[in-house]
Amino acid sequence: MNQLRNQNGDRQSTFFSNPATFVLGHQKENGEWQVVAESTRSGPVVTCYVSPIHALIQASYLSREGRQIGVKHAGLIREELFRTADRSGLAADLRLAWLVHNGKIAQDPAGNFAAFARHMTRRSYSSSPPLYFELSESCVDQIDKLYERGGLFAWRETFLNVTAWSEHRLSGVVKRAVASMELTKCDISQCMEAAIFDAEFEQWHIVPIDDFIP
Repeated sequence: MNQLRNQNGDRQSTFFSNPATFVLGHQKENGEWQVVAESTRSGPVVTCYVSPIHALIQASYLSREGRQIGVKHAGLIREELFRTADRSGLAADLRLAWLVHNGKIAQDPAGNFAAFARHMTRRSYSSSPPLYFELSESCVDQIDKLYERGGLFAWRETFLNVTAWSEHRLSGVVKRAVASMELTKCDISQCMEAAIFDAEFEQWHIVPIDDFIP
């Protein structure tokens, strides 16, 4: 069961409230949510998606491999999961889009979607996680530019609308999105474009990102 809205009013912390982000995971036998994380040299980092439909597409694709993956608002999982391995603060791997090569979504050698991502950190050496972890102004500015290149100027409103759609509608949109994906394995370092999906019009948009790459 997906939970795309943060209705946990008891929490005092504010994590990814404006704009929201979304995490993937599955329910363990003990009821705990096992979140999907990216392996890095400094330890695992929670993977977040700024687009709820991108998160659902990724979950659907992973579920085809036999894993039952769901999507939750990032504000619903335990703050502790965002702690860095060295306990020096918080970290998240924010997936903004998928890399594209020759008009097709790129895959790494293992067959995973190659993400256009941004690493987020917030330093804090306190014994408990900070009460605040939001997208930075520069990060939101980059998302603005990315989506504007696809003509999607109202991405915030669209994402909010999507979180209110019925499971039936979401399932249909996601199935059609996955079916329409063209994939290719390639040298990811050569990718200078990224793909974003417009959930309302059910269209893929391929946009340039060469000026975002250091």
